[in-house]
Amino acid sequence: MLFKTFDNRGRPVKPAQEGISAILIVYHEEKIIERCLLSLADVVDEIIIVHDGECQDKTLEIAGKYTDKIFIEPHRGEAEFHKSAALEKTSYSWILKIDADEFLSEALRSNLRSLTCDERYDAYAFIWPIWNGSRYISKDLPYKEALFRKDKIYSADFPHKNIFTNGSLKEVPLLLEHRPKYNNYTLKIFRNKWLKWIQVQAAWTVGHNNIRFYHYSPNQIEAYNRYMQNQIHFAHPVLAPAWFLLSFFRFIQKLKIWKNLQLVHVAFLQGLYAAWLCYYIWVEKKNRPGPK
Repeated sequence: MLFKTFDNRGRPVKPAQEGISAILIVYHEEKIIERCLLSLADVVDEIIIVHDGECQDKTLEIAGKYTDKIFIEPHRGEAEFHKSAALEKTSYSWILKIDADEFLSEALRSNLRSLTCDERYDAYAFIWPIWNGSRYISKDLPYKEALFRKDKIYSADFPHKNIFTNGSLKEVPLLLEHRPKYNNYTLKIFRNKWLKWIQVQAAWTVGHNNIRFYHYSPNQIEAYNRYMQNQIHFAHPVLAPAWFLLSFFRFIQKLKIWKNLQLVHVAFLQGLYAAWLCYYIWVEKKNRPGPK
């Protein structure tokens, strides 16, 4: 069977074959990428690798052992800016979005293909536990959306925005392993890594008219722009504590922290992210010409 998709102007896109395309957007991942690619071998029908700029390590040399569908896009500094480019290169009816520091558990490897045969669902989320650099500190949560029926996808090339589905999503208690080489939830990593992400996101929020959309409807684009305008409007240092609290309590609920107090610091850092985002959006809009 072939599945037909359409672009934002309603024009038909090349039909997709039945199967699974895995997409990885990477940047100098030689230390961890092979673990991910090994978990995909013999499970998916193609692997699409997009590298964010010229590669200066052995990432693409390693990737070449598993796929010849390797592409180099101009350096943007964020993986999400290449989602549309990666999606447009896929040939199959299902998309597995996976990062280099993730890999399929054996149970997920065994069940991935059968999930795509269930006509009731158009996307799946898997358990994506929190890793502290040496062990998981959560067990059954959170869930992360990772497998999508291609003709139901919509996506925006915007920092820290995942792919979404217009169809039905099911949470499946199978493990999508996520084991970066470090603990991502520390104040040191926040200062050295997260703050850079926040500044990029703030700049793109204020300049959101240049966002590239993949299969967004006009109504979805309008709603997205309205959301961005609201973020810009309510970005002010006085309101940063409110941004913190909204994000903090959202992650309290998402992580069900009352079941595992070890995760309080994760919600706290997410709250800090929101507060600093509020501040940097305010800085961006102050520094840009035009009405404030």
